[in-house]
Amino acid sequence: MKHATFAMLVAGAVLGCSGTGGDEGKTAPGRTPTGGAAGTGGGTSGDGAAAGGSGGLGSGGGSASGGTGGGLILDGGGTSGTGASGTGGAAAGGTGATDSGAGGSGGTACAIDGGSGTVDPTQYTPTAEACGNGLDDDQNGFVDEGCTCSVGATQACYSGVPPLAGVGACARGTQTCQISGEFGQWGPCAGSGAPGVEVCEGAADENCNGLVDESCGCCSGEVRECGIAQGACTLGSQTCEAGVWGACSGGTPGTEVCNDQADNDCDGQVDEGCVIDLTVNLDGDCLTASCPPQAPYPIGCNVVFSGGDHRGCVANAGGSLVYFQEGDACGAGNVSGTLTCSSQPGAPLSAANCAINKSTKYYPPTPSGCPDT
Repeated sequence: MKHATFAMLVAGAVLGCSGTGGDEGKTAPGRTPTGGAAGTGGGTSGDGAAAGGSGGLGSGGGSASGGTGGGLILDGGGTSGTGASGTGGAAAGGTGATDSGAGGSGGTACAIDGGSGTVDPTQYTPTAEACGNGLDDDQNGFVDEGCTCSVGATQACYSGVPPLAGVGACARGTQTCQISGEFGQWGPCAGSGAPGVEVCEGAADENCNGLVDESCGCCSGEVRECGIAQGACTLGSQTCEAGVWGACSGGTPGTEVCNDQADNDCDGQVDEGCVIDLTVNLDGDCLTASCPPQAPYPIGCNVVFSGGDHRGCVANAGGSLVYFQEGDACGAGNVSGTLTCSSQPGAPLSAANCAINKSTKYYPPTPSGCPDT
């Protein structure tokens, strides 16, 4: 008799492959026909007992019918039980010459769902940026921005959703304190990992959910959706080969592109890590403000000069520095408002991107183009 083989259910639904029918009875003279032996069959997820294989065909006396097979009973929640044993069919006829047919073989459980993981980044709520923890607490794409530090110092950092830091492929990176104006500020977080699509290779947690190769067991030939359906990403598909899910054909995040109003890296945020607005509040005149190392390119402003002169000048003072001057005399005064900085170069400062509260405005490429002082 053929025996069905079943795999143990592990943390999820098991898919049963179809059972096979019984072998045909063999002729053997001088024996009384008997019923087919019990067939066994594979169950499907959420089903009851599977049907058994058909009984052997008798000759010289009648046919023997197979009994009901013993199946594996599964419910949707993934628990297992044993179906009723099959019984042999009744023999019909007189003194024939048959053997009974053997019962069918059962299906095998082949897909294992390992669970959804222990880390869920969607449950994180952005908070105010905290200095010194190397995390992007406020989820604006910058790590410890606005925090002072000792020039040359380094710290571990993570630029993604904080709960993923250090989990699987989401390794922490490193950032270095750089000079910014008069003080040191943290530079970009280099080497920080990001979640991807889980690869069934038995070694890594590519999607950073705390599990390795979850949902990787499968029946060959099956196809399922995979990847991320968010932002620029649409779900892809993967096919089971030799009991292991193959590569995902789509749904893979790209690199965020600044100023295109799209979520290119499929993390639910648009243009994060691209632009930051710095508060400017400078007492005096003919002064400079600096964009931070993580967003070193000035691309806009909205400033108010407090003095009575009708002229205002904003110029690039080299690199990340922006120069502010009211009128043609340096001295008392105040400059307030915002300076917009980007991680990527943009258009030069002009009336189109930098508002000044003066009737006569200057936007020279260097401070020397402002009114003589």
